[in-house]
This record gives sequence, structure tokens and C-alpha cells, in this order.
Amino acid sequence: MSHHIPEISDEPVVAEVIAHSNFLVSTGATGTKFLKELRDNKKIVGITCPSCKKVYVPPRSHCPTCFAKMTEWVELSGKGSLTSYTVVRYQEPYMPREVPYAYGVIQMDGADTGLTHLLGDIDLDKIKIGMRLEPVFKEEREGSILDIDYFKHFNDNNGHQAGDEALKITAQLLEESFRVEDVIGRYGGEEFIVLLKDVAQDEAYAPANRFRAKVEQYPYPYENNQPGGKLTVSGGLANFPVHGSSIREITVKADEALYQAKNEGRNRVMMAPLPYFSSGTCLPVQYHSSETVT
Repeated sequence: MSHHIPEISDEPVVAEVIAHSNFLVSTGATGTKFLKELRDNKKIVGITCPSCKKVYVPPRSHCPTCFAKMTEWVELSGKGSLTSYTVVRYQEPYMPREVPYAYGVIQMDGADTGLTHLLGDIDLDKIKIGMRLEPVFKEEREGSILDIDYFKHFNDNNGHQAGDEALKITAQLLEESFRVEDVIGRYGGEEFIVLLKDVAQDEAYAPANRFRAKVEQYPYPYENNQPGGKLTVSGGLANFPVHGSSIREITVKADEALYQAKNEGRNRVMMAPLPYFSSGTCLPVQYHSSETVT
């Protein structure tokens, strides 16, 4: 007995399915307390494991590491450091705001886990791992994680005045480290750029390292609050015309060398790779602590 087997088309089948659910999902007693603190008191709280002492934000009822039941609550400042981020550039109906915008994972001071949330009041091109963030709460809150409107960048954990003072000191150390004919400028945020005139590539290390050492040795106000207890700089060197024929090309190469210096341990100066030497060197630098960017 034979059966007719229909031919299977090579064309893909596209099915559009729209699902609706009328179910409500409870956050449980632990999640409810967390959301009520956001709504009623504009506070972010975590929960501590009695065994391993880890602090979890958002909180949960049992420690995922050692499975102990957790009941000890701890209030956090809400301030923290950015550990990861994504910039969203496409639009979907369910999205919380118009693109482009950014999500980030913020590790709160005093917590061992990260909280994912929106980033706001920030130039998307200036977002950096390690930058300091604090929450901005909505005026009208309803008991959800979106009672935090977004997290914004703040100067540093010592306030704007201390951050401005650190920038002034750093600028003064730059002037002391380089020649009168060298051009020093602010390059946004906590970055500076220096143009060394008529300096061969191998000669650029000396003033750059002199500046790095001055920063390391200077007793910055509140630097003991920084991770590692010390404020340091990293620097990246690039050469004209070896690394490019425009200011933008040279700056990009110097910036790449800067991030290589940071990735290799910070508190150092590195030259962008190149096959030969020339004159005219630019140096962007960024001041930061020994472990995180501030």
C-alpha cells in the first residue's frame, strides 16, 4: 500500500503569534519588601547571607551560593559602579523609552551582586566601565523596579567640590611636567590631552612618566576613599604622522594605547604600536583610582 507524501517547500514558514496573559505573578515577601522600600522611602535595600556574608541586590529569600535562608536586611546608599552596559538603538513597542538609550549593570557599594537598570542624563558616547552612578527616583511611585527612573553619573563619591579640586590639582601637575611650548587641554570628563611639539616618539615617555609619577605621589584629598587607597593615571601615546594624518586619527590611536595601559594594570604609560619613529606626539590621559575609573 503506497502513501502519497506531499512535497515540503523550501520557503520558510512565518507564523505571527500574539499571546496575552491575565495572570499576576507575586514577588513574594522578600521582593515585596524591596519594592515597598523603593516606593515608600526611596531606599534601596539588600539582604545578607548569614553563612557566606554576601549581600544581594535585588534581594532573594535564599542564598544561591550556600542555600542558606536570608532574613538580615541592609540599607544601601544606592550609589555604585558600572560593571557592564548596552546601548539600545532599535525600537520595540514594549520598550520603556525612545531609542537610543542605555541599560547598565550597577554594583552597589556594599553589595556583591549587580542591579540592571536604565542609565540617564548621560552622553551615550561617554559611558565607561567603572563610572560612578546614583539612582534618580520618580516623584510618583507605584511599587515597581521602575520607581527608580534611571541611574545617573555623579562626579565622585566625595562630591562635586572634591572632584573639581582633583581636576585642578591634576591640571597643575600637567603644567609642571611638560614644557611651556606644549599644549595642554581638557578632553571631556576626567581626561586631558597634551600635544608635544617636535618630540620624537621615544622621547615622549620621559615627560609622560614624570607626570604619572607626580600624580601617584601627590596626596590628593579623599584619595584614601578610592579603591586601593590611591589616585593614579594611565596614559596613551600616539605619533604624527605615523599613527594618522588627522587629529582624530592620532587621538583614536592614543586612546587605544590608554585603554591598553589600563587593561594591563593601570598607573602606566604605553605607546600605540608603530613600525618607526617620527616627531609630534599627543598624549591623552585619564585620572582614576588604582582599580576603577571615576
